[in-house]
Amino acid sequence: MAAAEPEALRADIRGGRLRGDALASLLESLPASERDAWVERLLGITAAPDTEHTGHGELIGHHASGVGALLQLIRDVPIRASDVFVDLGSGLGKATMLVHLLTGAKAIGLELDSALLDAARQRARDFGLGDVAYVQGDAREAVPEGTVYYLYLPFTGAALDAAMARLEAATRGRTVVVCTLGLDLSRWPWLRGRESSDFWTGIYDRVS
Repeated sequence: MAAAEPEALRADIRGGRLRGDALASLLESLPASERDAWVERLLGITAAPDTEHTGHGELIGHHASGVGALLQLIRDVPIRASDVFVDLGSGLGKATMLVHLLTGAKAIGLELDSALLDAARQRARDFGLGDVAYVQGDAREAVPEGTVYYLYLPFTGAALDAAMARLEAATRGRTVVVCTLGLDLSRWPWLRGRESSDFWTGIYDRVS
């Protein structure tokens, strides 16, 4: 199966055969340097469409999450079928769809840009992923309810401060985990970072 063209395996996703351990084993069998392109072909994710908010000041343009980092976060959090995975700045839906397919967790993508949102929704519909949903919105104003939150450097500066304030208010009194790629959240006292040997990924537990 590892040598199969990814497009040929889409029917197995629709039919529920290429999920969980079967998909994880397939991904682990691929050379790390080939995984991202392979997964994007599998999910039908092509070049990002023209967007309304690409690289505008503190709002970072679309960048697809790396498969290796997602596999590590799934394992280390760990993310389970009982979780609700929320991607703040979900782009074309690579992280949300892949986490759902690998774990069975419900997944929600919050995305400001309508072009990215429409493309992600179409791919999820094409695969019949009823437990993957996309919401148009701004994390500075509202965030969906979840148990595991994911941020791949979607914003910086004052935009990040505002989004983190909103996330703190939305998760107050609940047990949640916040995962990041390329983003240090250690200055927020309501989060406690876990020790990690990987400088690129971060896992934080809500403590207050």
